[in-house]
Amino acid sequence: MDIFVYILFSIKDDDRFEFGFASDLETRIKAHNQGLSPLTKNFRPWKLFATKKVETRSQAAIMVKDLRRMKSKDGMVIYMLQNDFVVSKE
Repeated sequence: MDIFVYILFSIKDDDRFEFGFASDLETRIKAHNQGLSPLTKNFRPWKLFATKKVETRSQAAIMVKDLRRMKSKDGMVIYMLQNDFVVSKE
């Protein structure tokens, strides 16, 4: 089963990013935007910024952990480039 690592950005607060993973990306993004995630509901709406398809949940969890350690947007972008993330065109 494919798992997607995702990066969302808050339209309300452009310095706010959310990192996570899901097998059903569309449903997960809708959950964030409907306020079903307590940690992200105050920063709605969210927009997809980038994704990366991986094969296992453990790979996804490691990538999310690495992304959360980034201290700047520049670091996040470098990580995305090094790991072949696909930037959303929306």
